[in-house]
Amino acid sequence: MNTRTCSICEMGQLILYTEKITVVHLGQQGQIESQYSMCDYCNSEQVGADEARFNKLAMNAFKKQVFKTV
Repeated sequence: MNTRTCSICEMGQLILYTEKITVVHLGQQGQIESQYSMCDYCNSEQVGADEARFNKLAMNAFKKQVFKTV
């Protein structure tokens, strides 16, 4: 398992979380999975490069789905 140290407190480890969020594009509403990390020491929520890339790909996939229905 790849562990990452919290860049804010430098004491805790970041734990990856995935949740469904509601998004809207061109008036169409839907849900996508979104990722973020939370520090097990200071409880700060962070989005690193990997999570940001995952979230962007999920949003782009939703936008493509909307364009097919428009």
